Amino acid sequence: MSDTPGRDFRLIYQRRVARGEARGLSRAAASGHAREGEVSASELDAAPRTLPFLGEPGVLIVAELTAREASRASRANRLDRRLRDGDISPGEFRRRKGNMAPIAGVKPLADPEKALALLIVTPPEDWTYVGPSSGGMRRT
Repeated sequence: MSDTPGRDFRLIYQRRVARGEARGLSRAAASGHAREGEVSASELDAAPRTLPFLGEPGVLIVAELTAREASRASRANRLDRRLRDGDISPGEFRRRKGNMAPIAGVKPLADPEKALALLIVTPPEDWTYVGPSSGGMRRT
């Protein structure tokens, strides 16, 4: 039982360890106390990622990204899939992607017609993620 009302620190710690272990960290590293020779959670977050995304003027961009850029590229890719699946309107897509910050210096593609066309003609193997959670392996 914690001394702070409303916060169960034991549960917060258990969730942190579970998240870290799911990412391939040891229990010690996941809790923020990496042993000598182990990769810490912050080092894992700093590792570069290769993640494709649709960028202006209408091309598939494959670049080495920081964790923050990879998160932004993932969000852009989710919007692309939601447009393809009909879950959002072209206007909503244009508004949300148009407001996104550049990813690796490239503005995300906000034109719904171009995005749909590129999603149709781009082979699935071109949508490959390489990063710390994939163990350095290619994952589609």
